[in-house]
Amino acid sequence: MPTLRARKKAARHDAFVDAARRLVRERGLDGVTVEDVCDVVGVSPRTFFNYFATKEDAVLGVPVDTAIGAPQTREAFAAGGPTGDLLEDCGRLVAEILAQDEEGRDELAELLELVHSEPKLLVRHLAWMETQRRALQDLITRREEVRPSGVDPVVTATTVVAMFRAAVLTWRGDATPGHHAPGDPPPDATPATEAGSAVVRCAPHHAPGVFGSPEDAVTHVLAQVRRLAGGTIHQQEAQGAP
Repeated sequence: MPTLRARKKAARHDAFVDAARRLVRERGLDGVTVEDVCDVVGVSPRTFFNYFATKEDAVLGVPVDTAIGAPQTREAFAAGGPTGDLLEDCGRLVAEILAQDEEGRDELAELLELVHSEPKLLVRHLAWMETQRRALQDLITRREEVRPSGVDPVVTATTVVAMFRAAVLTWRGDATPGHHAPGDPPPDATPATEAGSAVVRCAPHHAPGVFGSPEDAVTHVLAQVRRLAGGTIHQQEAQGAP
């Protein structure tokens, strides 16, 4: 359970984000300063910069510390774990990153709307994604020294970033219904937790926006990537499957 200090820090972080987004919606990004955000929250700019590097980061919710996952998660991944399956472990890493972000579906839709309406936010978002990709590449390179996969870390890191974006879009409700991986339970099946899995397996044929959690969306994306990588699309086409 988070400590009182951690809860207060999280509440202050959320207050900055809420204030920054509201002001940008009202005035536009260029019409908002760090001081404006601080006035709404009731703190000094010095406190603001303990949380965010720029006003753009406050709108995006990108904190000063943008480490990928918890320290123990990073170390377990770099050591070749937790399962030893590179794609599965990448999926778990993405799931943890999403779990750290408590954005609801409505808040996420609002944020994406702001990003697309303000070019500077989009530029900053892309820069943040590249920073994350490079950090992932370094982490994957460490893992390759322990458990070689034969896959270029650049390719793996870029794929993980794409998985993250796909999971976000799927969680928001942009998934196309009727797409599922072979071996999934029938459409009316109840999602069940796989033994030893940190994420919940989703039933197929999802209507947009019906995933129970961001982790469910990651599981869906992971199944789609495995299907693509395994060539099962071509196998089904050859068999005349729908």
